[in-house]
Amino acid sequence: MFNIPSYRPVWHTTVEEIQQNQSLMERLQALKHGIIREGMIMWDIYYDEHNADAPFLLQTEQDQLEIFCYKFDDMAISFNEIDCSQALEVLEIEDYGTFTYEWRSYASFTEQFKGASIQSLAIEEYGFETIVIDNKDCPEQNGIKHSDWILSGLYIATDKGDFSVYNALDETRIMFGEQLAAEMLQNGTKLRRTQFF
Repeated sequence: MFNIPSYRPVWHTTVEEIQQNQSLMERLQALKHGIIREGMIMWDIYYDEHNADAPFLLQTEQDQLEIFCYKFDDMAISFNEIDCSQALEVLEIEDYGTFTYEWRSYASFTEQFKGASIQSLAIEEYGFETIVIDNKDCPEQNGIKHSDWILSGLYIATDKGDFSVYNALDETRIMFGEQLAAEMLQNGTKLRRTQFF
Protein backbone atom coordinates (compact mmCIF):
# COMPACT_ATOMS: atom_id res chain seq x y z
CA MET A 1 0.00 0.00 0.00
CA PHE A 2 1.48 3.32 -1.19
CA ASN A 3 4.84 1.55 -1.45
CA ILE A 4 5.39 1.87 2.31
CA PRO A 5 8.35 -0.43 2.98
CA SER A 6 7.57 -3.44 5.22
CA TYR A 7 3.96 -2.35 5.86
CA ARG A 8 1.42 -5.16 5.45
CA PRO A 9 -1.90 -4.08 6.99
CA VAL A 10 -4.18 -6.70 8.53
CA TRP A 11 -7.80 -5.67 8.08
CA HIS A 12 -10.54 -5.90 10.71
CA THR A 13 -14.22 -5.35 9.96
CA THR A 14 -15.79 -5.89 13.40
CA VAL A 15 -15.07 -5.05 17.03
CA GLU A 16 -15.11 -8.78 17.78
CA GLU A 17 -12.24 -9.42 15.35
CA ILE A 18 -10.15 -6.83 17.17
CA GLN A 19 -11.08 -8.22 20.59
CA GLN A 20 -10.12 -11.74 19.53
CA ASN A 21 -6.61 -10.59 18.59
CA GLN A 22 -5.02 -10.97 22.03
CA SER A 23 -1.64 -9.46 21.17
CA LEU A 24 -3.28 -6.42 19.56
CA MET A 25 -5.55 -5.97 22.59
CA GLU A 26 -2.53 -6.02 24.91
CA ARG A 27 -0.73 -3.42 22.79
CA LEU A 28 -3.80 -1.16 22.74
CA GLN A 29 -4.29 -1.45 26.49
CA ALA A 30 -0.61 -0.61 27.03
CA LEU A 31 -1.32 2.84 25.53
CA LYS A 32 -3.07 3.88 28.75
CA HIS A 33 -1.30 6.93 30.20
CA GLY A 34 1.03 6.99 27.19
CA ILE A 35 2.34 10.45 26.35
CA ILE A 36 1.68 11.67 22.80
CA ARG A 37 4.65 13.08 20.91
CA GLU A 38 3.24 13.70 17.45
CA GLY A 39 0.71 12.80 14.79
CA MET A 40 2.09 11.95 11.36
CA ILE A 41 0.32 12.01 7.99
CA MET A 42 1.35 11.17 4.45
CA TRP A 43 1.87 14.29 2.35
CA ASP A 44 1.38 14.49 -1.42
CA ILE A 45 4.31 16.61 -2.57
CA TYR A 46 2.97 17.42 -6.06
CA TYR A 47 -0.50 18.52 -4.90
CA ASP A 48 0.84 19.91 -1.59
CA GLU A 49 -1.88 18.27 0.48
CA HIS A 50 -2.61 15.54 3.00
CA ASN A 51 -3.16 12.14 1.38
CA ALA A 52 -6.10 10.90 3.47
CA ASP A 53 -6.05 7.53 1.69
CA ALA A 54 -3.00 6.60 3.78
CA PRO A 55 -2.53 5.61 7.46
CA PHE A 56 -2.44 8.05 10.36
CA LEU A 57 0.50 7.52 12.74
CA LEU A 58 0.14 8.36 16.42
CA GLN A 59 3.56 8.55 18.02
CA THR A 60 3.85 8.22 21.79
CA GLU A 61 6.98 8.17 23.92
CA GLN A 62 6.93 4.35 23.83
CA ASP A 63 5.25 3.31 20.58
CA GLN A 64 3.87 4.30 17.22
CA LEU A 65 0.22 3.36 16.68
CA GLU A 66 -0.74 3.07 13.00
CA ILE A 67 -4.41 3.37 12.03
CA PHE A 68 -5.51 2.80 8.44
CA CYS A 69 -9.12 2.93 7.22
CA TYR A 70 -10.05 1.40 3.89
CA LYS A 71 -13.14 0.72 1.78
CA PHE A 72 -16.38 1.00 3.78
CA ASP A 73 -15.67 -0.64 7.13
CA ASP A 74 -12.11 -2.01 7.00
CA MET A 75 -9.59 -0.85 9.59
CA ALA A 76 -5.99 -1.92 10.16
CA ILE A 77 -4.34 -1.27 13.53
CA SER A 78 -0.62 -1.93 13.96
CA PHE A 79 2.38 -0.85 15.99
CA ASN A 80 5.86 0.22 14.86
CA GLU A 81 5.59 -1.22 11.34
CA ILE A 82 6.14 2.07 9.50
CA ASP A 83 9.51 3.83 9.62
CA CYS A 84 8.87 7.54 8.97
CA SER A 85 12.56 8.20 8.46
CA GLN A 86 12.58 5.85 5.47
CA ALA A 87 11.79 7.53 2.15
CA LEU A 88 8.57 6.48 0.46
CA GLU A 89 8.95 5.02 -3.00
CA VAL A 90 7.50 6.91 -5.95
CA LEU A 91 4.11 5.44 -6.79
CA GLU A 92 3.14 5.04 -10.45
CA ILE A 93 -0.47 4.22 -11.29
CA GLU A 94 -1.50 3.59 -14.86
CA ASP A 95 -4.10 6.14 -16.05
CA TYR A 96 -3.44 8.35 -13.01
CA GLY A 97 0.25 9.23 -13.16
CA THR A 98 3.16 9.42 -10.78
CA PHE A 99 2.80 10.29 -7.09
CA THR A 100 5.51 11.34 -4.66
CA TYR A 101 4.83 11.27 -0.92
CA GLU A 102 6.59 11.95 2.35
CA TRP A 103 5.67 11.72 6.05
CA ARG A 104 4.97 15.04 7.77
CA SER A 105 3.82 16.15 11.17
CA TYR A 106 0.09 16.85 11.31
CA ALA A 107 0.67 20.36 12.60
CA SER A 108 -2.73 21.21 14.12
CA PHE A 109 -2.96 17.79 15.79
CA THR A 110 0.55 17.95 17.20
CA GLU A 111 0.00 21.51 18.44
CA GLN A 112 -3.04 20.44 20.46
CA PHE A 113 -2.02 16.99 21.67
CA LYS A 114 1.78 17.04 22.09
CA GLY A 115 2.52 16.01 25.69
CA ALA A 116 -1.05 14.80 26.27
CA SER A 117 -1.62 11.68 28.37
CA ILE A 118 -3.95 9.05 26.87
CA GLN A 119 -6.80 8.45 29.32
CA SER A 120 -9.13 6.13 27.42
CA LEU A 121 -9.53 4.35 24.11
CA ALA A 122 -12.63 2.97 22.41
CA ILE A 123 -13.66 1.45 19.10
CA GLU A 124 -16.35 3.45 17.35
CA GLU A 125 -19.15 2.00 15.25
CA TYR A 126 -22.08 3.67 13.57
CA GLY A 127 -25.55 2.31 12.97
CA PHE A 128 -26.15 1.47 9.32
CA GLU A 129 -29.73 1.06 8.17
CA THR A 130 -31.21 0.17 4.79
CA ILE A 131 -34.77 -0.20 3.54
CA VAL A 132 -35.78 -2.44 0.64
CA ILE A 133 -37.45 -0.10 -1.87
CA ASP A 134 -38.23 -2.10 -4.98
CA ASN A 135 -37.37 -5.80 -5.05
CA LYS A 136 -39.03 -7.04 -8.25
CA ASP A 137 -38.04 -10.67 -7.59
CA CYS A 138 -39.39 -10.67 -4.05
CA PRO A 139 -41.90 -7.82 -3.61
CA GLU A 140 -42.89 -8.98 -0.13
CA GLN A 141 -39.45 -7.74 0.98
CA ASN A 142 -40.31 -4.15 0.02
CA GLY A 143 -40.37 -1.84 3.01
CA ILE A 144 -38.36 -4.18 5.24
CA LYS A 145 -35.59 -2.50 7.24
CA HIS A 146 -32.15 -4.02 7.83
CA SER A 147 -29.71 -2.58 10.34
CA ASP A 148 -26.24 -3.37 11.62
CA TRP A 149 -23.27 -1.77 13.34
CA ILE A 150 -20.39 -0.81 11.03
CA LEU A 151 -16.79 -0.49 12.24
CA SER A 152 -15.86 3.19 12.04
CA GLY A 153 -12.63 3.98 13.87
CA LEU A 154 -10.76 4.64 17.10
CA TYR A 155 -11.76 7.21 19.71
CA ILE A 156 -9.00 8.40 22.03
CA ALA A 157 -9.51 10.68 25.03
CA THR A 158 -6.56 12.55 26.55
CA ASP A 159 -6.08 15.11 29.29
CA LYS A 160 -5.86 17.74 26.51
CA GLY A 161 -8.99 16.73 24.62
CA ASP A 162 -10.39 13.92 22.50
CA PHE A 163 -10.10 12.85 18.88
CA SER A 164 -11.44 10.21 16.51
CA VAL A 165 -9.50 8.52 13.73
CA TYR A 166 -12.27 7.21 11.51
CA ASN A 167 -13.26 5.82 8.14
CA ALA A 168 -14.59 8.61 5.93
CA LEU A 169 -15.65 6.33 3.07
CA ASP A 170 -12.25 4.91 2.10
CA GLU A 171 -10.22 7.65 3.77
CA THR A 172 -8.50 7.87 7.15
CA ARG A 173 -9.70 11.10 8.72
CA ILE A 174 -9.05 12.73 12.11
CA MET A 175 -11.68 14.78 13.90
CA PHE A 176 -11.10 16.62 17.16
CA GLY A 177 -13.38 16.53 20.19
CA GLU A 178 -16.93 15.25 19.92
CA GLN A 179 -17.43 16.77 16.46
CA LEU A 180 -17.82 13.37 14.75
CA ALA A 181 -20.44 12.21 17.25
CA ALA A 182 -22.27 15.54 16.96
CA GLU A 183 -22.34 15.37 13.15
CA MET A 184 -23.64 11.80 13.19
CA LEU A 185 -26.35 12.74 15.69
CA GLN A 186 -27.33 15.70 13.52
CA ASN A 187 -27.63 13.38 10.51
CA GLY A 188 -29.74 10.91 12.50
CA THR A 189 -26.97 8.30 12.62
CA LYS A 190 -26.33 6.30 15.78
CA LEU A 191 -22.82 6.03 17.17
CA ARG A 192 -21.61 3.59 19.82
CA ARG A 193 -18.27 3.06 21.51
CA THR A 194 -16.77 -0.15 22.87
CA GLN A 195 -14.43 0.96 25.64
CA PHE A 196 -11.05 -0.81 25.87
CA PHE A 197 -9.76 1.19 28.84
